[in-house]
Amino acid sequence: MKTVEALRKSHIVMGMNLDAPGLENAFVRLSPFEERHGPILAASSAIKHMWESMPDIPKGTNFNAYLDHTLKQKEAGLLVPFAISRCSDDAFAGVVAFENVSRTHRRVRIAHYWHPKEMRSTGVFQASQALLIERAVEWGARRIGWMVSARNRSALAAVESLGPREEGRIRSFTRLADGTFSDMVVFSFLRDEAKAALPLINDRWKALHAAALA
Repeated sequence: MKTVEALRKSHIVMGMNLDAPGLENAFVRLSPFEERHGPILAASSAIKHMWESMPDIPKGTNFNAYLDHTLKQKEAGLLVPFAISRCSDDAFAGVVAFENVSRTHRRVRIAHYWHPKEMRSTGVFQASQALLIERAVEWGARRIGWMVSARNRSALAAVESLGPREEGRIRSFTRLADGTFSDMVVFSFLRDEAKAALPLINDRWKALHAAALA
């Protein structure tokens, strides 16, 4: 079994740390998620959306249990979570994370992307995803994946808008916070596909951002 230090080191390939500073574009900034972000997330409208697709955890289905779980997963090197803020005014714009990081297999998954209602359809999703895809490529990923609950139509549409390949459905794969089981739809970019998609994703968030400001 890997030690905590070994798991942490698995986030570093080719000299690039997955949560290194610099995850920022003209619209959003991603900062390592910390305990201080918990109350901000709890007070946001992202909470309702989170409970619709939150995976179950052993310690209960209340917010404090999930916050504690996230921070422990981060400390153990199993999750690389971020808080998203809007550059123009530092407004809270959601959360997102890398998970299932494997240095050996050069793969990573993007998950736990939730945004306040007022931030949706403004390009925040695409802008933050572009930053993580670019970082994963810099880190050395050969595969960048997503697993989305088949019940979450908005999340499916959002991931599809990035342009990854849909690889199939894993039936009854995840127990959600409400106790029901959900099929999960699998998407991925391979390295060259991600590189080719990045300009299109960046154009997409810029167009959505401009439309939201109009």
